[in-house]
Formats: sequence, structure tokens, C-alpha cells
Amino acid sequence: MEIIRLIKMLYFADREALKEYNFPITGDSFASLPYGPIVSKTYNNIKKNVELPSLFNDYLIREDRWIQLKKEKAIKKLSEAEIEILDEVFHKYIHYTVAQLIDYCHNSSLVPEWRDPGSSSIPIDIEDLLVFLNKTQDEIKSIKESLKEHNEITSFLSKYEP
Repeated sequence: MEIIRLIKMLYFADREALKEYNFPITGDSFASLPYGPIVSKTYNNIKKNVELPSLFNDYLIREDRWIQLKKEKAIKKLSEAEIEILDEVFHKYIHYTVAQLIDYCHNSSLVPEWRDPGSSSIPIDIEDLLVFLNKTQDEIKSIKESLKEHNEITSFLSKYEP
């Protein structure tokens, strides 16, 4: 699969998970790039092959603009709801060409949170995204608190991983 397609699908999966369950799947930050919105850290890791060396070595092959699954890995950390969202997003967008996917991402009525960054990038504020997903101010406050708490716990635990 093209890396750009994968990154877009992960973004749309996070977006759908926020819409349906008030929590993203990847926990990544979002950004607007010239070709549309992305999951930022994941994109940077894939682009640079950093921070996930065992994943790349054991399960993925990256060649130029493509990424390929070398062998399957049992999925243990995803809920059934998350897997369902990933499947739905995959089936919705897999038949789009990359150009069609980019056009879709640039359609302000479909993806209003994307802003044209020129040749750079612009962070997508989670609050802006949640407003576009029709969340109330109370829901937005609760989601942001949950994400902050999750990030603090993840950061703390990552210091103690072997």
C-alpha cells in the first residue's frame, strides 16, 4: 500500500473513533500537509524509519513510497470496536486512487479541519476537529482531559519499558 494511503486511512480511523467513541485509535497528533490531513508522528516514523525498528524489521517492508506487510502479527491491543472502525475505513477508501483520496481530503465540506499549509505543515487542533465532529463543549472538555491523562500515563510508563 502507498504510505500516503495508509497515513490517510489511519487519520480517518482516528477521526471516526473520535466521532463514535470520543477517543482515537492511534493516540497520535494530527497535522495538515499539502496532500491532506495526517497522523503526524506515525507519518514521521514511517518516513524516517525511526522509533519502531523492530516493527519495521519484523513485520513491515518499506520501499520508496510503499509499505508492505512482511508477516502478520496477532493484534492484542485493539478492541473489537477499533478493529471494526479500521475495517470500515479500509473498505471505504481502498478503492480511491491516491489522487482521489487527496481531492477528498481537500474538500472543505468533507474534511473541514484541513487547512492548506502551502509547502509546510500546520497542526490540526483537536478541539477544532471535535467541533467539526459536532461535539458539545462538555464533550470536548472531557475528551481533552481523557487524552491528556492518557498521554501522561503513556509517557510515565514508557520510561519503565525494557
